[in-house]
Formats: sequence, structure tokens, C-alpha cells
Amino acid sequence: MQDLKFDLKHLGDFEKAAIVSDKTWLNLAAKVAGFSPNLEVKTFSFAEKEQAQQWIRR
Repeated sequence: MQDLKFDLKHLGDFEKAAIVSDKTWLNLAAKVAGFSPNLEVKTFSFAEKEQAQQWIRR
């Protein structure tokens, strides 16, 4: 939850955000964050953690 608060506070400071969680409500949070025109948001399950790390580095 603290990571999400940090992300929302600094929403304009990032170009990408990878959300890694198995909580379905975070998909909604990702969509809300996706309303920022300069932020690309993608969600990943815990099983996809490595893919999330690779995606965020690109």
C-alpha cells in the first residue's frame, strides 16, 4: 500500500509503472493510473515478476 501511495504522489515523475500483485483490485488502480497521459501502466501476477522487471527496464 505504501508503494501505491508513493506512486500516486509521484505520478508525473514516471514513464512506466509495473504493478506486480495477485490482488484483483490493483487492476482497477492500474487503470486509474493509466489516465495519466505520460504513464504506461501494466499489471503482472507474482508468477510474472521477471517479465515485469524486464518490461520496466525497456
